[in-house]
Amino acid sequence: MSQILEQVEISAPPPKPAKSLRHSFSWTLAGNLIYAACQWGILVILAKWTTPEVVGLFTFGVAITAPVYMFTNLNLRSVQATDTRHEYQFGEYLALRILAILTALLIVSAIVFSNVVVSGFNAASVGAVLLIGVAKAWESLSDLYYGQLQQHEAMERISQSLILKGLCSLCCFATGLLLTGDLLGGLAGMVAAQATVWVFFDRRNLRNLFAGELSSTSPQWHWSVLLKLVKLSLPLGIVMLLISLNDNIPRYFIEVLPNGKYLLGIFGALAYLMVAGMMLVNALGESSVARLARFYAAGNLAAYRQLILKLTLVGATIGIAAVLGAWLIGRPFLSLLYKPEYAEYTDLLILLAIAAAIGCVQAFLSYGLGAARYYKIQVPIFASVCLAIIAASMLWIPTHGLNGAAYALIVGAGVRLVLTLFALRHALRQG
Repeated sequence: MSQILEQVEISAPPPKPAKSLRHSFSWTLAGNLIYAACQWGILVILAKWTTPEVVGLFTFGVAITAPVYMFTNLNLRSVQATDTRHEYQFGEYLALRILAILTALLIVSAIVFSNVVVSGFNAASVGAVLLIGVAKAWESLSDLYYGQLQQHEAMERISQSLILKGLCSLCCFATGLLLTGDLLGGLAGMVAAQATVWVFFDRRNLRNLFAGELSSTSPQWHWSVLLKLVKLSLPLGIVMLLISLNDNIPRYFIEVLPNGKYLLGIFGALAYLMVAGMMLVNALGESSVARLARFYAAGNLAAYRQLILKLTLVGATIGIAAVLGAWLIGRPFLSLLYKPEYAEYTDLLILLAIAAAIGCVQAFLSYGLGAARYYKIQVPIFASVCLAIIAASMLWIPTHGLNGAAYALIVGAGVRLVLTLFALRHALRQG
């Protein structure tokens, strides 16, 4: 695999921000869709070759590790992409990300071994969660490199990396699972694939593209600068933690239900189907955020407002299509894609689609806030959403099971949409 990656041609002139939004969106959409499809393929393989309990273990591992990395990453990619004045150097971003990864691995390890003592985690559970944590470490490192590319709207380079990473991860996961017959074998293959893509593509890609522009592609340990960067990005880290918790809180409640691992496997497999729609949203949002930031910084609020309006209309269209698709073809699709037992939860799929539809609209509003560097206001927004989801989960999951979890996500998405609208209105008045 490393030999194949070494053959990828990455010598090119430094990217310029003159590319059309359509060009950036097309590449970002392709990369994100293929990557999402490959991640989805991993779930399909697990569902087809193993049991819902194994899918549940995988889902639970992601639910544990994702919030940790969301917080420690501090959403530095967004800070990089909107750093129009080049206040910080790439090496400073990289140094902070390395510290963040080490912190995340320590936190994940502490959570895992505390569960060994409290909940009696077995060896398979410990190994699965730790391997997922290591895989996310490599994802986190690549994400930092993507931030530099995104700042220059070199979205095609990010997409090429995502495509390579997705395909390699899927193939290596399937190979490892097939050879060992165990989830741990598949996860080990996935970790190896992501590490290889970073070593042989992402690092060389950045060095060749920005050889004449970056003062250094190595970590720069300017501690006073790193502290300043932490202070700037910490609200974003808290926001990303809350976002991840908002998605995962219902899973924690499901896991403690009778037969929780089985139910969590069903929920995780169905919930990931909604990721495709969000990938479309994220592709367009990531392609637009640098431009939105320039509009807002220049005081061109008319262009800023117009672009956000267009994006939210696209989000609404994607969301409506997701709900219709779940309603019209949900049952046969689930039966064909996974197993017949998953098709018994078609009503759950429709409810998850409704939550995702609201989220598609809201996500573009959040990109607008990020472009305006309205970071601190997002903390109380997502804290309120988190409390709403906890309350709804406590109320409905014990009585309505998996549908109750979907109800909680719908409530959270609605609260988030309303509060983000108010915050964006304030940003427009202050711009």
